[in-house]
Amino acid sequence: MPAEFFPKIKQDFSTYEKFRKRKKPAKGHTLAIDPEKPRNGKKTASRCVGELQIEASLPSGDCKIHARVSIADNKNYTARIFADYFGEAPCLRFCSTGRPHINRERGKGLPDRVVPTPHFHKVDKRGIMEAYQKDTLLKNVKQIEDVASGINLFCQESNVVSPDDASVVVKLNTGELGLSIDDPFQNVRFLP
Repeated sequence: MPAEFFPKIKQDFSTYEKFRKRKKPAKGHTLAIDPEKPRNGKKTASRCVGELQIEASLPSGDCKIHARVSIADNKNYTARIFADYFGEAPCLRFCSTGRPHINRERGKGLPDRVVPTPHFHKVDKRGIMEAYQKDTLLKNVKQIEDVASGINLFCQESNVVSPDDASVVVKLNTGELGLSIDDPFQNVRFLP
């Protein structure tokens, strides 16, 4: 699979770096992630999606954080930031699970190219999307299994905050009873 290329970021890398490092207030407090409408003739949705506009302070275009969560496996999710100024593809991204990302060779040898999940993505000065890990991810692998916690780590990494400078609230609404919680009927007596 060819690496994603961002000509606008290569051309204006200093603006991208300032954008990436600066605080980006969301235009709401909650990122609601709801079941997507069923597609391709299916009766039920296979994933939940949500997005929240963010203030980018870029020369033009809108900016948003977008999340996508598998209903079958809530540990499988992504969070992405889209900034129209840099193009149509997400310019920052987080992957919780999946195949390792293979970065382009940079003279460090083949083993350094493979970046297992979970990992973040950013664009380098050549305009190429690259995956990277941080100690924050490696130390919080269990926490990342929870969608809200994982997306909040991505928000911290990408400097997305709520309008009052607090963490963005992530609310996952799968439309189904989560089976990872204790039995909700454990203390209920049923009549014969």
